[in-house]
Amino acid sequence: MACEFSEPVNYLGTPAGEGEFWNFKILTCDTPSSGPLTFELITNDSTGAEFFIEKTLSYGDLLLIIIISIGLIILISKLLWNFIFDV
Repeated sequence: MACEFSEPVNYLGTPAGEGEFWNFKILTCDTPSSGPLTFELITNDSTGAEFFIEKTLSYGDLLLIIIISIGLIILISKLLWNFIFDV
């Protein structure tokens, strides 16, 4: 996917001046027509803020999910064991 950023703006949304912190306002991406889209645009209705979410999982994301799931299973099992068998 090839993306092009344009229109640098400051935190107020106005054109950025020299020496100000800035960010790009517009992101234009060319997506391959044959494959599925990997990003989704999310818009907050109350504030109008927009951001993109990546729809894929990396190996790091998967590893974190597995580790946190194992930890939660152990914690819940321990709590249930102590609740049922009061020692």
